[in-house]
Amino acid sequence: MSAEITGAKIMEDKIIDASKSLHIRLLSREDAASLLQFELNNRAWFETQIEARPTAFYSLEGVQRHISALLVDYAAGKFHPCLLVNAESEILGRANLKNINQDEGSAEVGYRIAYQHPGKGFASAALLHLIASARFEWHLQRLHAYVLDGNPASSRVLQKAGFIADQVIPNLARVNQLELDGKRYTFDLVS
Repeated sequence: MSAEITGAKIMEDKIIDASKSLHIRLLSREDAASLLQFELNNRAWFETQIEARPTAFYSLEGVQRHISALLVDYAAGKFHPCLLVNAESEILGRANLKNINQDEGSAEVGYRIAYQHPGKGFASAALLHLIASARFEWHLQRLHAYVLDGNPASSRVLQKAGFIADQVIPNLARVNQLELDGKRYTFDLVS
């Protein structure tokens, strides 16, 4: 894995460390049980960072429905769902291009890394993967990311990759019964 992908600069040592134990691949229907375990193991952590998922999601049937919907959207060219896995196929995180709009040439990036793996370069590797997919597979021109003000680690990952904070968004998400502000970050793929 390259430490630089056309404008996306990441600390080289983090990418090298991550690439030794990390594989990023498309989500599949066969991932339902392991994805459910990943989501259950990280639920409390994720719910401090992003809006909570509905309770019905946290069952095998709920995750199977979730995967089916994402794969339908993938086939329709609206979503690109990926998993970050280690050599033992354990899920370490998720990375997505969502709201893909071919007419506007844009999409939104999103990623979530397991609570026990911060600072290992996994989020940076996921973001580089999404940038490359957006550019070379989807032929997009612009990416956006939305980050809550209380999530400086995600903001740093985006900034290191070349994303620029360009909009303050009041009440971006509701987390733990609180309306939280955030920022939109943008990355131009054609510059």
